[in-house]
Amino acid sequence: MDDQLKEKIEEGLRKVLNAHGYGFHYAVLRKAYNLHASGKSRWVFEAAEFPVTVGGFDTRIDFILRTQDQFDVYWNCFLVAECKRVNPAFSNWVFVHTPYVRRNHKDSVVMERLILSDFDPPVASGNPLFSDIGNTYHLGIEVSSGEKGDSGGKGRGLIEDAATQVCKCLNGLIEEFQRHGKGFQKKEPKASIHFLPVIFTTAQIWTSDVDIGGADLQTGKFALKDIDAKKKGWIWLQYHLSPGIKHSLDSYNVPKGLGEVLGQEYIRTIVVVSVDGIEEFLGKDWSIFI
Repeated sequence: MDDQLKEKIEEGLRKVLNAHGYGFHYAVLRKAYNLHASGKSRWVFEAAEFPVTVGGFDTRIDFILRTQDQFDVYWNCFLVAECKRVNPAFSNWVFVHTPYVRRNHKDSVVMERLILSDFDPPVASGNPLFSDIGNTYHLGIEVSSGEKGDSGGKGRGLIEDAATQVCKCLNGLIEEFQRHGKGFQKKEPKASIHFLPVIFTTAQIWTSDVDIGGADLQTGKFALKDIDAKKKGWIWLQYHLSPGIKHSLDSYNVPKGLGEVLGQEYIRTIVVVSVDGIEEFLGKDWSIFI
């Protein structure tokens, strides 16, 4: 009887762990930890399951990495991670460009930049760091894999859910820095800190350079030859976050016109990383850009 009960408990625990993605979360964190320990990554582990609040939403960050020297004036960045084990039935995430974002738009990696000062209240805003990088996409779509899915597992809409969640985490962490920021200023009177939201996923990542504005005007449909999907290890996703999940800090720039408001206040770049792309992404030398 004890053996049967033990087996039921073990099987029940296995199902819960798999369904909730705990195993994937900590497997990614261990991979990141080992890459840093072996000298292949500059990102060092800071904390896991960190609780934050933003816009009335309480949540927890799966884990936080930071650049190796936390107080390096020129290289000071926190990686905010959300891990998503996807439903096998919708395990292909496909990303495409959109031709219209805002007037005079040029794709850049836009990271949240927080400025802490001895003399002024903390301020934060979107900081376009570098452009003409390629690999930037605006629309994510879950595509069926044809495999059997998890019972009750979510299919379409998971990319949006993951992007919303990691933005809540990002903005909630900035609120924490507003509360505790003096400890992050080193000895300088002013500190500048960047935040990079990242989604790690079990999904396969694909991209398409289809001209999404080139659909047939009568039907709104594309021909198969227009799609030309390519597999990627990781991509930049340009996400438009909603005001309800944004931090409460003032911006350090005054935008002129709705286009600048969109670019400065609401567009944030999220990195989406597949299992195959973890080592390449974390091993990249980001200090040449920041």
